[in-house]
Amino acid sequence: MSIQSEICYAVRYVARNGRSTGSPWSLRQTAVYQQYNGSTKNTVWIFLQPSADMQRRWQEIQRSKVSSSHPATLHVVLLFAIAADWKDYIAYLRQEVDNLDKKACYSRVGRPHEHDYVVTFDDSQRVQNLRERLLRILNVLDAQLEVAEGCVMYCRGFNDGIANFDEAESLVELGAHTAQLRTHRRAVAAILDRSQGTLELLFKILEYRNEENLTKNGVALHKDIETLRDIAFHSKRENETLVKLAEQSKKDGRALKALAVLGTLYLPPTFIAVCAFPSVSMFR
Repeated sequence: MSIQSEICYAVRYVARNGRSTGSPWSLRQTAVYQQYNGSTKNTVWIFLQPSADMQRRWQEIQRSKVSSSHPATLHVVLLFAIAADWKDYIAYLRQEVDNLDKKACYSRVGRPHEHDYVVTFDDSQRVQNLRERLLRILNVLDAQLEVAEGCVMYCRGFNDGIANFDEAESLVELGAHTAQLRTHRRAVAAILDRSQGTLELLFKILEYRNEENLTKNGVALHKDIETLRDIAFHSKRENETLVKLAEQSKKDGRALKALAVLGTLYLPPTFIAVCAFPSVSMFR
């Protein structure tokens, strides 16, 4: 009995992008196609955008000539190569959440301190963007799990068709790969749950500090109003004093006028005549 089979799948995975700015990780995609002819024992492979690790593993397989006797086992090797960076990427995501979580957990409210964390709305946006990334990663891991389960069924199809094919060994390796993916998925889900608490706490801190600022502004405004009232009160008192001084000056002017009239009445007649008729010469 000869086996004629083919399998094709597309897989998204994470890989370092080598960029100096922004996130050092990117989501990428590769596709694998295999056709096996049991009569001729020939296998056709097609790879689309293989990762560097996949290419390296493939070259090692070609040099070891494992592919001629174990066509299904190669998928196990390729799947492990695709999932090689999950551990480092999840550690990167965990560190990002840790940095934001420190702000959320250790920021002070009601107790101003010069070395306190600066919490802004940008931090909340960063957490939300991170949560969206985590949700995409969960979908990617679910897709990889589906591919791994499909490869399990594909391996079982070679049970009676190929001599020297150790189905049990391949299934054990695929089981280990699947268990590893499930572990990664639980880790990402835990980070996602933790980020929800971080996001809520950051919002509460921003809300509390906003209320603090409003209270401080209200107190400052109240003080300004009181200061303006004091200024208005003192201005009123000064105006009243000026009015009184003006009335007093008016009274003083009247008194001086009366004194001038009295003084005029008691002046000598000669002085009055000279002042009244300066052009008249007086001879004794």
